[in-house]
Amino acid sequence: MATSAKSSDEQPMRSVSTAPSSPEPDQKSLKIAAVDENDDADEDVEGLESSEVDVWEAEKAGEGYFMPIRVWCASVLFPLCAGCFGPLASAFGICAITHSWKVQDLVKAPDNMYVGTDVKDPEWLLVPNGLSLALSLLANFSLLLSMANRLPFSIAQFLAILSFFGSSIILIVLTSLANSRTWSAPEGSSLSSSFYFACISAGISLTNALLLSFTFYYAKVLKEIPTDLTMTLTLPQRTLMVQSLGFVIYIMSGAAVFSHVEGWLFTDAIYWGTVTLLTIGFGDMTPTTHTGRSLIIPFATSGIVMLGLVIGSIGALVLDRGAKKMFARMTVNSREKKIRLATEKLAAERTMSTVTTQSQLDPTSSDPNEHPHLLNEKAEFSLMREVQADVSRSQQLRLFIIATAAIFALWLLGGLVFWKTEEASQSWSYFDGLYFCFISLMTIGYGDLEVQSAAGKAAFVYWAFLAVPTMTILVASMGATFLIGVKAIIHRIDDFVVLPHEGRKDSYLNKMHKMGKLKVKAKWGHRFGWSEHKDGRERHWHHEHGEGVRNPDTGVVHHDHRKIHANLSHEDKWTHQDLLYQLAREIRELLPKLSDSKGRKYTYEEWTKFIHLLNHDASKKDHISAASWSWLDDSSPLFRHRNETAWILERLSMRLENELKKDTNGRDEGKGITEE
Repeated sequence: MATSAKSSDEQPMRSVSTAPSSPEPDQKSLKIAAVDENDDADEDVEGLESSEVDVWEAEKAGEGYFMPIRVWCASVLFPLCAGCFGPLASAFGICAITHSWKVQDLVKAPDNMYVGTDVKDPEWLLVPNGLSLALSLLANFSLLLSMANRLPFSIAQFLAILSFFGSSIILIVLTSLANSRTWSAPEGSSLSSSFYFACISAGISLTNALLLSFTFYYAKVLKEIPTDLTMTLTLPQRTLMVQSLGFVIYIMSGAAVFSHVEGWLFTDAIYWGTVTLLTIGFGDMTPTTHTGRSLIIPFATSGIVMLGLVIGSIGALVLDRGAKKMFARMTVNSREKKIRLATEKLAAERTMSTVTTQSQLDPTSSDPNEHPHLLNEKAEFSLMREVQADVSRSQQLRLFIIATAAIFALWLLGGLVFWKTEEASQSWSYFDGLYFCFISLMTIGYGDLEVQSAAGKAAFVYWAFLAVPTMTILVASMGATFLIGVKAIIHRIDDFVVLPHEGRKDSYLNKMHKMGKLKVKAKWGHRFGWSEHKDGRERHWHHEHGEGVRNPDTGVVHHDHRKIHANLSHEDKWTHQDLLYQLAREIRELLPKLSDSKGRKYTYEEWTKFIHLLNHDASKKDHISAASWSWLDDSSPLFRHRNETAWILERLSMRLENELKKDTNGRDEGKGITEE
């Protein structure tokens, strides 16, 4: 049932690092196990292996990055889209059945609304129209039961696909007949909003049927995804359909109430509710009765909050997870590229007989007295930091491009649609359509331009529900990218502050002054006796890292890594109480750093200290490095887009808990022996 990689661009390569694997079993490895091409295609999906179940658990946890895009779309994206847009199809189906599909004698009222006399529909229209609505409701109900795991996948998907297809086909046939000469109507009559809502409902139903067909095909035919939506979708993702359904029911109920109170058509009330809850507020339709103005207060307040929750859920459950998946896949590709380049460089400088199997990277130091494993570990750590920096910049640029392209697509296509719908009634140009879409997307809503045609209002309801939330999410995503750059610029300017402030013992100007003096000392000090060191380099002492030398060009203090490991190796003299104290102290010092929104990145020296503390064992003498993984491996804490402080805190807390349990068990055993 597992998925085999089709191409390198679909599935990133695994790390080729040969460093020891993590002590934690890679049960939540994000790779979909590859299967042989000759595996039996009729393998039952119900009998999932434990490793395959772990793949989907990792995907639900937001850590899946080896899953091909096509599989992710079929298992996660398509069911979510069908669940979110399915209720809209039913809502527009209700709009299609509430009024006649044709009107005549249209005149422009004082409030800029076009009113006319309904043309009675053929009596036989009610039956297929009602059947279409019933099939749409059945499709949504089946999909909802499937996401709640109350109906078997095969039955639920079959009913949903068949119902969506049936609803769309019926509406396509009816709308084709209504727009043809076979549908008798008085001279000068025109199509109403209900007709256009029926067209949009048919399009949504057909799209949902196709999306669910892809999911069903991958689950039952290709057997590449589980036949259970609870395995591929998290509980918050599955409740997203309930949120969308609740919002649609809310706006439909509000439209029904206000259409009765204000004497509006139901379709016009839907348009008004959309403009109101999306906070656009054109002002072309406003409540005039005392009851209507009283009801708008609770209606708008609750509706805007509900809409904000839906938009927030979509952003967090779909876009944020997609960004994390993108970061992980880009990290894999960048890591493999840098490893390949480093290996090629190493092969060019050395003969194959001198290359050790333990290292793939060219060590950063050529000191023959330093252990090769330490050289390899430091090189891997530095390389992974380079990968993180490169991927972070590339991801920000890619997200900016995607957000910009999506916004422009919604803007340009919307302008084209409204230009065509309003050209006949208001003589709009394409620029007018673009201007109207921009004012709507930004929820400015001047009200100088508004849609008045039946087709324009129906199209606006669908476009606004699609475009305005999307715009909100994408602007927030794009704004985060801009915010990072703005904060970096502010940080640079802030560094020039003369007075020291929180988190910095000295200002940048003072540092530059000291570095200038240091450079003079480095160049001339040993000649004139200004420096006590013959090489003119300034020495510094760190209470944990030992002696270090400051680089006069950068001001960075470099420590001898051999001495760091040598100092840490003296931990074998610690007592059990010393270890508990060190663990508790580090946890206390790390807790305030969790609030850092940027997520602190620790140096190699700091990571060395933490790892030695995690793996301290007095029975092991002269250990070189406590790191039991490669920094480039998938299990590395630097690999995924993790919060390093949270990762370290979790491991330190687990170590402290285990040590305390040992203490408790030891006392219990001793007590038992004494009693005997």
